[in-house]
Formats: sequence, C-alpha cells, structure tokens
Amino acid sequence: MTFKLELIPEAVARYRRERDRFVKLADRVSEICRKDVCERYAIRAQVTFRVKSEKSFESKLKRFRNEGKRHYQTVDDIFADIRDIAGVRISAYLEEDCEEIIARLPAVFRGPHGQGDIEVDRKDKKTPENQNFYWAIHAQVSLPDEFLPGGYESLGDLSCEVQVCTLIANVWNEIEHGIGYKSELGAPSEEEKYHLAELGRLMRQGDVTIASLVAARERRIRARREQS
Repeated sequence: MTFKLELIPEAVARYRRERDRFVKLADRVSEICRKDVCERYAIRAQVTFRVKSEKSFESKLKRFRNEGKRHYQTVDDIFADIRDIAGVRISAYLEEDCEEIIARLPAVFRGPHGQGDIEVDRKDKKTPENQNFYWAIHAQVSLPDEFLPGGYESLGDLSCEVQVCTLIANVWNEIEHGIGYKSELGAPSEEEKYHLAELGRLMRQGDVTIASLVAARERRIRARREQS
C-alpha cells in the first residue's frame, strides 16, 4: 500500500511556490554554522548549503511511492516527513572536530519547529557484513526566535538538516550517493561495489592519516614555541 499518485504533482506545485523559503533558511543556517560555530571556536571546516531542486524533490516522491513504504494522506504529510529539503553540510578535518561542532549546535539552534532540543542521528553504516562506508552526523535544527526578526519571520515553521562529517568522508558520501543511492540506472554492479569499497577503505585510512598529520603539526609548533 502506498500513497496516491495525484499527491505528487500537488506537492511539487506547493514546493515550487515555497522553495525560496527553504533557500533562505539554508543560507541563514549555514551562515550561523560558519560564524557562530566554526569561526568562533576556531574549528577548521568547510560549510556549504543546498536546497533540493524541483526535479530532485519530485524524483524522491516517485521513489518513495515505488518503494511503497510511505502512506501519505495529504501534502502536509509529505512536507512533515521529508526533512532534508534544506541542507547544510559541514566538512571538518577531524572526527573530534565533528563531535565538537555537534556539541555547539544546541547553543545556536532549536529542534524542529522551534521546539525542544535539536535532533541528532549518528550514522555509521559500516559493519563487518557490508561494504557501506557512509559516516556522518545528522542534526535537524530550526532557527530560534531571536534569529527570526530581520526578514526571517516566515521561517519559524521550517527545519533544516545539518550534516557533519570529515572532509574525506564527504568525498565517499557524495560519490556513493550519486552512484549507489540515487542512480537512475538501478543498483550498482559488482565491479562498481568493489571500487566503492576500495574507496571506502582509503577514506577510513585517510581520516587516520589526517589526524596523525594534524598531531605532528601541533607537536612541531609546540616544539618551536619551547625553543623560542
């Protein structure tokens, strides 16, 4: 049992009307993440944002309908369920930096619809039985009341997904998302899976190497200070 096909064009039409609000939200959330989290606490990271295109939004709804796992009754149900329409990505050097970023977010954001604490979901999909190397921390946030004045009053009922991962993990996540998760050609071949797994192992080792590199640099700086 799935939802009615006619809900898709209705939802797409609404999204066409409201997309600018999601763009404004993602832009504002990314600005807060950059200035009030990363720059304020000297965390090395890249902050970007994106909003689903109309085509991507429609494709996601069609995929959901084909999967038969969603049981939407109204367009409101669709917008309440899809929480990554507006997205911010923070790519940090180290996993420990990712954890600090997540720890800082509750000071500047509220949970969805301005209620309660932000929602945090740590996603590490690698198990001994699979070759899925996806790693990221997802947080669902909304703007607190103090950030709404000044042109953002219409955004209080929207939430934004903030994804936090390392720079190298972001590379694997993006490639797997395009080849394995969103491919219009169906599931990847065994050869593609092999190369994704190889890249995943390099990614995990790369995170370890970057951490060692940063630690070596800090030791060098500390030694130079002690000598001066």
